Amino acid sequence: EVSTGFQPSVTEDVTLEAASVEATVSGAVTENGTGDPIEGASVTGTRPDGGEQLFETTTSSDGSYEVTFEVADEPSEVEIAASADGFEMGSNTVAFSEEIAADFGLSPSTTQATASGTVTSEDTGDPIEGASVTGTRPDGGEQLFEATTSSDGTYEATFEVADEPSEVTIQADDENFESGEQVVSFGQQITTDFSLQPATTEVT
Repeated sequence: EVSTGFQPSVTEDVTLEAASVEATVSGAVTENGTGDPIEGASVTGTRPDGGEQLFETTTSSDGSYEVTFEVADEPSEVEIAASADGFEMGSNTVAFSEEIAADFGLSPSTTQATASGTVTSEDTGDPIEGASVTGTRPDGGEQLFEATTSSDGTYEATFEVADEPSEVTIQADDENFESGEQVVSFGQQITTDFSLQPATTEVT
């Protein structure tokens, strides 16, 4: 609306503001499997086509979030994504409305690692075939991988771990040899060789 003085001929420009719609998005972000709430997770909403960000918020201590935003050009859909440190990102595309509910269950992020090496006899240096090689956490003892040596004494195992340990206890066993054990630093490539002593029998 513009007010102007009366004249036989009037020219006036009028600028219109696009009408906006207010929408509210709410939900919860939890951990897959346990259902525990994830505090401080980032939740964002964008247009699926142009990628324009519509809102951003974070979850509270109980894993819940709620945010209200205004949009002039209503999108048909909204892509909502949730992310948190130590977890895989989750996303969901939902139809746009004035009340949007979106819950997320995030899985812990995993690191893929490969353990490899050789197992030989300390006396002869010959490869030991069929030896069992296992990797566990030094603290809790959770087994991370298990492998068996081939005819040339080599082994290789690829495994995934969610909560990266600082170290891994690797043990090699064979019925004809004494067990060998080493504690090594965790990494995406772990190389550990073993030289086992032949098993002895005590006779009196």
